[in-house]
Amino acid sequence: MNKKEKAQSVPTIDEQLQTENEHHNKYSQKVVTECMSKQIFPMAETALQTYDECLNIIACTNTPVESIRRVLYKLYQMQTPEFTDKQRYFILTHIADYINPHHTEFDKWKLQQETYNILKSNIVKFEKEFAKKQPKTADIRETLKDIMQKEISELPKRLETLDDEKRLGIVCKLMPYVFPKIETVEVSHGENKQWYDD
Repeated sequence: MNKKEKAQSVPTIDEQLQTENEHHNKYSQKVVTECMSKQIFPMAETALQTYDECLNIIACTNTPVESIRRVLYKLYQMQTPEFTDKQRYFILTHIADYINPHHTEFDKWKLQQETYNILKSNIVKFEKEFAKKQPKTADIRETLKDIMQKEISELPKRLETLDDEKRLGIVCKLMPYVFPKIETVEVSHGENKQWYDD
């Protein structure tokens, strides 16, 4: 299938938002709005189509475990565009929002709570993996601190290898970090203003 055929096979946003199911339309609109504002997907249509396909998988599968397994397979299979972890997370959280038993405005299907719980556990797993991948500020600071301490301890040796002009230039550039900057101070509070006029 070439690019033109793929583009034509993706339904438009309007087509996907105009169903008879108002609950579906409301949550699909949330997907489109957030997708466009955060620019998570290059095309909001792709996000919405994937979201709809995943919801259909859940609705057509008899057991919660199997439905979530199929959704995850859908998000990781090679035939679909390769999604980033952020895109997968986006789809999963919006599916969870849709099937959340506390958000539904229609009769709950028999396995809704169990499906929601399994999906939420997968989302928590995703969040933990994200947390591991994100560098922590404290770790970065410690690393930079170690690098700076090593460089400072090596500084005298390196300055000795430079000629006098370069060494003096570097020392002058480092002086503001060692010595406090001297500023002129004017005191006018509590002073007789006539003294200044003379």
